[in-house]
Amino acid sequence: MKQNLFLEMNDIKDLSTSERQVVNYVLSHHNECLSMGIVELGAKSYSSASTVMRVVKKLGLLSFTDFKNRLNSDHKQFLESKQLYSDIKLIDESDSSEVIIEKVTNNSVRAVLEVRNLNNVETFERVVNLIQESVQIDFYGSGVSNLICHDAKFKALRGGLKVTAYSFTAEMLMQAKLSTKDNVAILVSYTGQTDEIIKIARILKQNNVPSISITSYTNNPVASLTSIQLYVDNCESVYRVGGMGSRTSIQNVLDIVFALLFAKSSYARHNIARTVSEDIKVPE
Repeated sequence: MKQNLFLEMNDIKDLSTSERQVVNYVLSHHNECLSMGIVELGAKSYSSASTVMRVVKKLGLLSFTDFKNRLNSDHKQFLESKQLYSDIKLIDESDSSEVIIEKVTNNSVRAVLEVRNLNNVETFERVVNLIQESVQIDFYGSGVSNLICHDAKFKALRGGLKVTAYSFTAEMLMQAKLSTKDNVAILVSYTGQTDEIIKIARILKQNNVPSISITSYTNNPVASLTSIQLYVDNCESVYRVGGMGSRTSIQNVLDIVFALLFAKSSYARHNIARTVSEDIKVPE
């Protein structure tokens, strides 16, 4: 999965002091770096050309030319979403109402924009194709994720899709055990380490059920057990009250999936029009 290079540099670990200087310089002087050569970048970051090359290799790139190409191609997106590269803004008891509103808003914007950077178009299209090929969609989630699953179920029902989203683990386990390759399972777990969802993922894999995970961008058991992986930011927001950041970003992922799905289905659009018109119809 290809990330924005600036995001990769922001998250990269295990750097030496001189390598960290290179990364920090690029993140702080990204406009100037677009036209620099390797020797100049080494000098400007108080390191060397060989140090710059080590950073390039740690980013998984083959040459400085590849690095420059990625800088140029990812720079516009970086400018559009610079708030992604700042720290999560924690609420302090001394904050005014205005500051709290600003912090929560900025964190929510970051969570949504990160979805676009962590998932490519091809992955979303694979998810939509998998859903279209299935007979039934089954959502699995615990806690706040379970609430998100029920919201997604409502959206799917709007489009006339056959869908399940149960509230209790026992129900989800039975559904998983009875599922076949005609089902598609969507497993929602921010950490990807929820015990009951891991158990369900294993059952689904044993039954060869196509599955999609929505988790934070980490190496986690749920993602490793599924057919397709979708990711959200792994930096939870303020106090993790009701999973504010994770809830916002996961719902955004599902909104994208349903928007793509419904755009391709005249049957779903027809059903949405019917259900909406019935909702707003004034009783006689």
